[in-house]
Parts: sequence; structure tokens; C-alpha cells
Amino acid sequence: MKEQIEEIPNYKELSKYDILEYLDGQKRGGISNFGKSLFSIIIFIAVSVALFLFTFSIDFTLIFNISLRRALLLLINLYYGFRD
Repeated sequence: MKEQIEEIPNYKELSKYDILEYLDGQKRGGISNFGKSLFSIIIFIAVSVALFLFTFSIDFTLIFNISLRRALLLLINLYYGFRD
């Protein structure tokens, strides 16, 4: 990490918050952003399907006697729990 900080131009003049923000910005990108985007799209689809199922009172039973609506709501709850 020390080497990464020393590679920043004028790092001695920057505050520690600016250095941390710069390092955080360099970590982002690539597969991590793709994974987050894909997961967000999956959650959006789950929310849309759950709203559709609740609107039209449609329900399917999955394995172990768990309904599809309940499984989708648990997935949404899990997503927002990890997000916080």
C-alpha cells in the first residue's frame, strides 16, 4: 500500500482523505463492477416478478413447500440486508 501511495503524483501535498479516495477509485472497475451490476439486475427482475405475482394473486410452490412469492421477498430482503 505504501508503494501505491508513493506512486500518486504530489502525494505529500494531499490530505489522507484525498489519498484514500484516490486508492479507492483505483480498486473499482473490471469484474467487481460487472458482478455488482449483474446482481442489481437480478434483484430488479426479482422485485418486478414479485410485484406481478402479488398483483395478480399468482403463486407457485417450490421445493420444501416454499412459495415463489415468499422466496422472491426473502431474496430482496437478503439483498438489502447485505447492502446496508
